[in-house]
Amino acid sequence: ALMRCHMDFQEQRKVFAQMRHDLPDALPEEAWGILLRTAILNDDLDAADWVLQDMRENGCDPDSPRAQAVPFLKRAISSWRARQKDAQLQTAWESYSPSSLTAFESFQNREGSTKSESTLPVS
Repeated sequence: ALMRCHMDFQEQRKVFAQMRHDLPDALPEEAWGILLRTAILNDDLDAADWVLQDMRENGCDPDSPRAQAVPFLKRAISSWRARQKDAQLQTAWESYSPSSLTAFESFQNREGSTKSESTLPVS
């Protein structure tokens, strides 16, 4: 509960480290979910990578039944995957080059048509 009071990943990480020290046998899945969710909300890719690496180092692969059995962690992992896809799309968009237009798109552009124009007859 204390981890949820902080929206700063580094503060949460300190609480997590203290929890792991004080309660070494405690299951950290809920805490990983909180940390991962905070990393996503703060758009902190390094923090998310740290959480995923810590999970793996402690025998909890993100795709494992163990990770998928905890609803909050499962949702955080799902959000992380969606964020990764968004980042890939953003990278692809930013690397888009007009010279990569297909012949059809080039033809459409020369003819002055736009995607918003309808080809249906108007009655």
